Amino acid sequence: MTLFADDEAAKKLFIHAAKTRPVLADIVKSSRVATARRGNIYSKTSSDAQRNEIWKTCSCFLEYHLSHYRDGFVQEEPHIRNIQRLQQKVTEKHGGALQGQNMRFGTAQKFLNLALKYLWVHGEIKEPPHLPVDRLIAQNVGADYLWTQNDDANEYQHAIECCQRVSQHYGLSLARWELHYWNLTVLSARIGNP
Repeated sequence: MTLFADDEAAKKLFIHAAKTRPVLADIVKSSRVATARRGNIYSKTSSDAQRNEIWKTCSCFLEYHLSHYRDGFVQEEPHIRNIQRLQQKVTEKHGGALQGQNMRFGTAQKFLNLALKYLWVHGEIKEPPHLPVDRLIAQNVGADYLWTQNDDANEYQHAIECCQRVSQHYGLSLARWELHYWNLTVLSARIGNP
């Protein structure tokens, strides 16, 4: 059973709703906005310049690893290590500008997974191994996972396993299931409540 017959139509619907272009700078900006909106990631004393530097580091990290994702070489375990590396790199370089002197694992996964989703729907990379796990996704798959507070790869992995059970039920990969799920839930709410 599939939620949509056509993945390409679902990608176009998401692109239209998200208003992104297939330009890395736009994708990083959209991922930054979505991550920072609820992520409570900055220290109270951080300046705009320091905050911008955090995202420059994230952008450079993404650019550096992009070829592996473009070719589809990154599977689940290496992807989790990449999230951890991003977390560590940002924490080491920008700890003073971060809440608690640390980029949380949940923040790193949200940014990286969302950026990869944008790149995938625009046809810039092969299908990513994971999906951006947020509150809505976690609640609806029965995972007790708060991405804004998560600092543990094992908790994230448990949320991914819950998502995998649901996506497999529909015969979809994680990325395809989340794309359809997001379109159905978030876009439907926007349509129903303009």
